[in-house]
Amino acid sequence: MIYAHFKPEATDFCTLGEQWRCDVVNKSIYSTIFGIPVAIPGLLTYLALLGFSIRGLKKDQTKLIPYALAFVGFGVLFSLYLTYVEAFILHTYCIFCVAQQLVILIQFGLFAYLFKITRKS
Repeated sequence: MIYAHFKPEATDFCTLGEQWRCDVVNKSIYSTIFGIPVAIPGLLTYLALLGFSIRGLKKDQTKLIPYALAFVGFGVLFSLYLTYVEAFILHTYCIFCVAQQLVILIQFGLFAYLFKITRKS
């Protein structure tokens, strides 16, 4: 989506009718923060979570779970904002955005579960 954001012409790559038009979402004024496409902080978020997960394979990270939960919680809030923009302002959705919104919700659920079980021990 980063490439598509900077591409000057529109693409029909993920246009699935009037309600699913990625270009409308990806090229809107809501697709950037401080001039940076929201896909870039999203990518960095997923890379940070991947690093956290890989590190967790070798080292106990129980003490970091509350911070990871807060980090992912912020991602969920931002995702809800983007969903609001898609639904009520742009009146169209991006299939990739919706997929990422589902992924961040699942991650939040997993970290909430980890937080719950590590607090008991």
